[in-house]
Amino acid sequence: MELIDQIAAVPLFQGLPRQQHEDLAMIVVDQIFKRGQTIFSEGDEGSGFYVVISGRVKVFKLSPEGKEQIFHILGPGEPFGEAAVFAGENFPAYAEALAESRIFFFPRPAFVDLIKKNPSLALNMLAVLSRRLRKFAALVEDLSLKEVPGRLAAYLLFLTERKKGSEELELDVEAVEALQAVDEDITWGGDFSKAQERRLSEIVGEEAFLVKDWPAVQKPFYAMPHEENPEIVHAFDLLYGGIEVCSGTQRIHLPGLLREQLMKKGLNPKDFTHYIESFSYGAPPHAGWSIGLERLTMTATGMGNIRECCMFPRDRDRLVP
Repeated sequence: MELIDQIAAVPLFQGLPRQQHEDLAMIVVDQIFKRGQTIFSEGDEGSGFYVVISGRVKVFKLSPEGKEQIFHILGPGEPFGEAAVFAGENFPAYAEALAESRIFFFPRPAFVDLIKKNPSLALNMLAVLSRRLRKFAALVEDLSLKEVPGRLAAYLLFLTERKKGSEELELDVEAVEALQAVDEDITWGGDFSKAQERRLSEIVGEEAFLVKDWPAVQKPFYAMPHEENPEIVHAFDLLYGGIEVCSGTQRIHLPGLLREQLMKKGLNPKDFTHYIESFSYGAPPHAGWSIGLERLTMTATGMGNIRECCMFPRDRDRLVP
């Protein structure tokens, strides 16, 4: 897709004449940010605004104690930092890439010149800023006026509207956000603690459910990356009764991709030659999974301790038999 067509597909610029899209293409700076890379920090000069073309970006603030409060998680087509264009002030928050992301940057001086020539650009910007302001007002209400149950209820209503009634939560955004809404200390890319697994089960309200689409950093090298976002892999955990009892992953069956993923993990493909060569003569897409029988038994029977569900339990005080 040509640069001009990509700009025309951004909601902020939809409906503008072709000539204005061409003018925007003349000033845009096309950038790539790696996962975890900072796009701007709180207090940086607001020298322009950004639009996500691919990938995912979070906008957040840090408390003096280092606690993170996420304001937005943005996907393709969504702008951020746009208030800087009108106010000419410093950025009030941080922005960080959650996955490798392609970002369009529009410098403030050049964009302001375009607005002076084409007022319709300003009208589109004002519409986007108005919608963003309403979201911020709701967020302030949730943070300052509601207790934990109220914040959780508001978040679940938001999920229902965004997912049109879907009962599925995705780890890359929804599960983490749901836990953050009840003051759990977790960020995207981190794993759940046992307490957070139980809390997530309370939020979902189902005895058993799947959490899918895990961050690649949490899974081994042989986990198959997602086609649209390689920072996420095709994997799942089954939570039953607030406990993870089963997990599974689609395995990579392509030798070239195996070598690539090994190097991303800091491993030497030569140390895995026999494993890689086993796929050299062709292999179908496949997956593997495992189940914790003792955990499943404990949950199903209501036992208070997993030792009661093991034939030969082992712990720090008992190694034999």
